[in-house]
Amino acid sequence: MTKYDKLKEHLFRCSEKVTLSTKEVEKILGFALPSSAYKHRAFWSNSRSHPIAHAWLDAGYKVINYDSRRGIHFSKDKLTRVNQENYISRKYETGISECATNCEWFWEGNIQKKIANYLVKNEGWEIESMSNCSLKNRGPDILATRSGKVMRVEVKGYPSPIYSKDSLGGKKGEVKRTNPTTQARHWISEALFGLELAKCENENLNIALGLPHYLVYINLLNRLTWLREKLNLVCYMVNEGNEVKLFLPKEKIA
Repeated sequence: MTKYDKLKEHLFRCSEKVTLSTKEVEKILGFALPSSAYKHRAFWSNSRSHPIAHAWLDAGYKVINYDSRRGIHFSKDKLTRVNQENYISRKYETGISECATNCEWFWEGNIQKKIANYLVKNEGWEIESMSNCSLKNRGPDILATRSGKVMRVEVKGYPSPIYSKDSLGGKKGEVKRTNPTTQARHWISEALFGLELAKCENENLNIALGLPHYLVYINLLNRLTWLREKLNLVCYMVNEGNEVKLFLPKEKIA
């Protein structure tokens, strides 16, 4: 989490093009920017060497113009259809390089990649942004657009029964004290709450859950049929064979 995350979260809710004055950016962030923000175009360059640039780049935007009187002009950095799969693969490979375990099929990054590819190939969505599952970035795990609609997908994997690296809880290779089933319930609760908040902020937002095909998730989602229908929540389940299956809000998950 960085001090500029509030700007990123604001842009996630914006349209393809948005203009903000420097004062408006400060109001969103809750603190004053340095004087260079008012004087120099370089402060608003699309370079990750500038910490603030991560806010709009991670939200899928680029600054296309800065005018001290008219403000900062942001525009969605849309990926072409040809580059969609390359983008998904790059995100996946970045996560793999930082993954402390051998990244089993149920690892969150694997689930994210399979669902993102499914959205592009089978449903015609364009991927606007993906989080890095290893770094636990804030923001949508997958943000996609299609015909003017926006969909946010929260992705969860399934907990490994052993520690993948040394931590306060135990050493690498040791069996975890928390039952994976219990941890999985916490994960899906966290994902659902995040989607509910996003839906409250934008009632036109399409929301979805992406999960590995595990019995604990199947049983919980079937018990939540009423909630899924009320939120119009769709679910994408990935099995061990890397097949993705879509379940609509009223459908029984099997």
